[in-house]
Amino acid sequence: MTEIVNWVIDTIKATTHDEYLMHIDEPQRSLMQNIRNMIKSTCPPAAEVISYGMPAFKYKWRPLVWYAVAKDRCSFYPWTNSVVVRFKNELEKFTTWKGTIRFTPDNPIPTWLIKKIVKLKMEEIIKKNSINKTRPWKILTHLYD
Repeated sequence: MTEIVNWVIDTIKATTHDEYLMHIDEPQRSLMQNIRNMIKSTCPPAAEVISYGMPAFKYKWRPLVWYAVAKDRCSFYPWTNSVVVRFKNELEKFTTWKGTIRFTPDNPIPTWLIKKIVKLKMEEIIKKNSINKTRPWKILTHLYD
């Protein structure tokens, strides 16, 4: 049965988080729904989107985090390696690779850690958005006289 579910997830292009979660068996579905709820409660203004075929959240028009299910594991994607490096000690029990944290329903990521990661990502996005991206020498002041 699990192989069929994984085939369905791989072949059906979900357009919403609910649609994605609908095709997942328990206990992974409950775990992913809890992660979704934690992200929404930590960052209420985040928009739910599907990105790279996975449920994702955007905050201030920038990617915040993703989550996904595979055959034998679940994944949480803060996407930037800086998050994984910063929480290295807290993530020792999990398999990590660049911007990915892999876990199982038997060994889920703690709620407090997901909330800390989401808050850190929000801070990074706010910082990125506050940086003036236009170099002073590129501003053509003569056009605005």
